[in-house]
Amino acid sequence: MMVFDRRTICGIILVALSTGSRANAQSANAYTVRIRSFEDAFNAALPLGEQKGLTITADDSETAKELVARTPAGRAAPVVLIIVGAIAAINISKLLIQLVRATYYGGVVIDARGNTIQISNDVKIPAGLVIVLARDGTKATFKESDITTDLVNAVLSKSK
Repeated sequence: MMVFDRRTICGIILVALSTGSRANAQSANAYTVRIRSFEDAFNAALPLGEQKGLTITADDSETAKELVARTPAGRAAPVVLIIVGAIAAINISKLLIQLVRATYYGGVVIDARGNTIQISNDVKIPAGLVIVLARDGTKATFKESDITTDLVNAVLSKSK
């Protein structure tokens, strides 16, 4: 028979509780999205361990080339990626902030009108803004300071 002291039992219970709630929180607040992002912004928002299960490919579309062409002189041209998969809302909010702060690539569009939510910079949108095109056709505009995990959950949960 194994005997554990009180400290060991408390540690086991805390680990079990925290692991379970973390897994439930991530699965409850994960959204399947298609995001056009810059490699450095993506890596800053999503730790390597959380990139597992995502499809990540280089984007060589005309839109990506147009974004790269807007890179200010003296800066390295970014690597543009397409990321597809389920991403936790907290990581989507972190990535949105990274994309909005790259002002020379325009604002950000979250397009939820199709089967998959699409997120991308758009040079036609003023820098610092996020435009949400909802499934029902409504449009909402947010500033960088508005971007929170709660906002991402509110916007994307209506788009499932």
